[in-house]
Amino acid sequence: MTKIVQDIKAGRRENDVAKLSAPLNHLIEGIDYYLEGGRWVLTDWFLLKRGYCCGSACRHCPYDHVNVKKGAQRNS
Repeated sequence: MTKIVQDIKAGRRENDVAKLSAPLNHLIEGIDYYLEGGRWVLTDWFLLKRGYCCGSACRHCPYDHVNVKKGAQRNS
């Protein structure tokens, strides 16, 4: 988890949330995602903005994979 996400979760960066929060349908490369081997990898920032664990075992899940079923393959 990145330092900014840790700070936001701890309530220390409320102004950054307002500045960086884009609508979920408008993703910013390098902020919300990055490309790796032609695939999109969602960042912990985007996942935190979304507000919940989707259960897909995302690599940067800031929610400790709370909705991932036991034995599910983690997305690397």
